[in-house]
Amino acid sequence: MNEFSHLRQQVYSTTHAPRELLVAYIKALAREARDLPPNEREARGDYTNRANKFPQTKGEDIASDIQSSLAQQEWISYDAADDLEEIGEIAGSLEMNTDDHRLWLELFEKADKLP
Repeated sequence: MNEFSHLRQQVYSTTHAPRELLVAYIKALAREARDLPPNEREARGDYTNRANKFPQTKGEDIASDIQSSLAQQEWISYDAADDLEEIGEIAGSLEMNTDDHRLWLELFEKADKLP
């Protein structure tokens, strides 16, 4: 199992993952998204056919993973971790709006600022 897979398993195995673990996971996902070519990261899936499943594109997959990993954590709120809550909201918007370059830049900026 590689380091990223191990990190992912630790995050998804609990609803109270330590902040340091979540930050490492979010930063790894943000790096992965940043390293994608913009046309791949910002592509949108084709959902005109009901058989098409979400997510379809790499950008959708990363945004969904960020949002899901944070939403699963019962302790995250604006009072407890406003920075992580904001990243979760941005990722939630990106799930359906992967073509919004400005939102990706905002996500990267907030991820970079995580301690």
